[in-house]
Amino acid sequence: MLVIFCSSKRSNRKTKFKVDPEEQMSTEELVRYYGYPVEVHTIQTNDKYIIDIHRIPHGLNQTANGCRPAILLMHGLVSSSATWVLNLPHQSAGFIFADAGFDVWLGNIRGNTYGRKHVILNDKQKEFWRFSWSEHAHNDLPAIFDKIEEVTNQSQIYYLGYSQGSTMMFAQLAEHPEFANRIKRFFALGPAVSMRNTKGFLRFMADVMYPIYKKVRAMFGDSEFVPKSYIMDWVVRHVCRGPMTHLCSNFIFLLAGPEMGNINETRINVYSSHTPAGTSNQNILHWAQLAYTGVFAKFDYIDKEKNVEHYKQETPPLYSLNNIDQNLKIHFYTSKTDILADPADVKDTISKLPKGVLKSHKILDKFSHLDFQWGLNAPKLVYYPILHTIKKLDQV
Repeated sequence: MLVIFCSSKRSNRKTKFKVDPEEQMSTEELVRYYGYPVEVHTIQTNDKYIIDIHRIPHGLNQTANGCRPAILLMHGLVSSSATWVLNLPHQSAGFIFADAGFDVWLGNIRGNTYGRKHVILNDKQKEFWRFSWSEHAHNDLPAIFDKIEEVTNQSQIYYLGYSQGSTMMFAQLAEHPEFANRIKRFFALGPAVSMRNTKGFLRFMADVMYPIYKKVRAMFGDSEFVPKSYIMDWVVRHVCRGPMTHLCSNFIFLLAGPEMGNINETRINVYSSHTPAGTSNQNILHWAQLAYTGVFAKFDYIDKEKNVEHYKQETPPLYSLNNIDQNLKIHFYTSKTDILADPADVKDTISKLPKGVLKSHKILDKFSHLDFQWGLNAPKLVYYPILHTIKKLDQV
């Protein structure tokens, strides 16, 4: 990454660029910045990770009176709750759903900015980073749902999962079909489940790095993937704004796919300040495993003894989507031009779902993977259609 950044000849040490205040804000501060109410709730998972999640209880210029349907927005890989409030209020899902009358919850997971605590461990210890999206699915998600039910007294909520946020839910529903009883509707945005045809960074990880997994694990160990550092902060401050903004945007698009003209590039510095928000090397390797094998399964330790230790079998257990409760209502939002959630892989995922579970599938064009969270046209093409679906079918 630094090679890309340092190759630019446009830098000017004397040039000073305006700093957007949102760059240094927490999710709580971002929400308050635009005048919305916000709450921070702390959860503890069954394996003792401590995570802060955020709540926007109602919209702007509204009151706390009355019961609003709860919706949980779950971010993607190396992201956090901030992703839903990084654009202006009329462009950000967190604010749009709050203004539409929802009790909005912004989820977080272990290892990101708001999930770096543990009852026993600290984030400098290797043991802290021994997790992947399976732990997000089976440990983090239930704890978040428990907290939402405790606070709102709602036993069923709406769930919107973007990218890894959808992967987590599919894994949880496949292993624990009864979890469907806690979901009114599941909106899967850019769902990444089958990934045999994925491209970009994860394709590189799958084709180049995963086959030499043991060497990779020995090199990187159980630690954080791309940890925040002074260097990263410097890059955001000096590279992700002004005439060199394109370098940051090119790097982001290298990871998640080409830009389709839907991103406000004047806010790249804001996006870059909050992303990457943190995850483990094991999680990245689990994603590479998914792309390399094309099989939706738990993390493979590439060691029969370790697999037996964790799973009581020599190979990682598969997640069978056919186990998902047939009464669950799932709505897909995908794109023909999404290089991570490739159309062929999406088709494969849908084919494995129980009959009747998929209630709708909206296929977008000229819409990148990142557009689901930051696209300026996401409100028109994704968020408002979701609101229309809920209000039409559930009379909310």
